Amino acid sequence: MKVKIDIDKDIVHVSLDGRMHLKESMHLKSIILDYFEQGYRVYCIEMSSLQYIDSSGLGVLVGLQKKAIKLGGRIKVSNVEGTVKELFELTKLDLIF
Repeated sequence: MKVKIDIDKDIVHVSLDGRMHLKESMHLKSIILDYFEQGYRVYCIEMSSLQYIDSSGLGVLVGLQKKAIKLGGRIKVSNVEGTVKELFELTKLDLIF
């Protein structure tokens, strides 16, 4: 999975491309945690090119959302499509992101 980061003012824009399995989700978690340490609290994760996400990826996103909220921020996902969208809807995660 490719991860592209752009920062616009205080918002970290994260674009995901490919498939997110355990290894990739841990990599994403590490990246986001580094930005938390730098003081960033608001994230927009763009998923139009994300073809697949497994339970570890969903778990990482939930954990990061909890951390963001605890620190006064939030994580928003956008352009969730296809089977990834179906999984978000099935697990009701579309309601928290």
